[in-house]
Amino acid sequence: KTAIDEAIAAYAQALESKSIDRVRQAYPGMTSQDERTLAQSLQDMVRAQLKVDSFQEDGDQATAAVSGTYTMQNGRRQDQVQVTMTATFERRNGRWDLMGMRSR
Repeated sequence: KTAIDEAIAAYAQALESKSIDRVRQAYPGMTSQDERTLAQSLQDMVRAQLKVDSFQEDGDQATAAVSGTYTMQNGRRQDQVQVTMTATFERRNGRWDLMGMRSR
């Protein structure tokens, strides 16, 4: 596993924890708008399965194509939502920090 894979896995685990504080730790570049949007859906999050399909590194910047599924609680049933995103990273203090996450 690469450090990028580990960062995406940490983000998925933070989503499953339903803790905005844990998400903030895994996604230090999260904007206040991202946080508001995420906080609304976080309470319904059951499972986040994400994988890095590919990534490109350019010095201290990297971009990754990420895909997977979110399992969300919807009343009595659980819905699976397919997700495809572009994640941007910055290398800081010897590790890759997640700086942006956008649907693609």
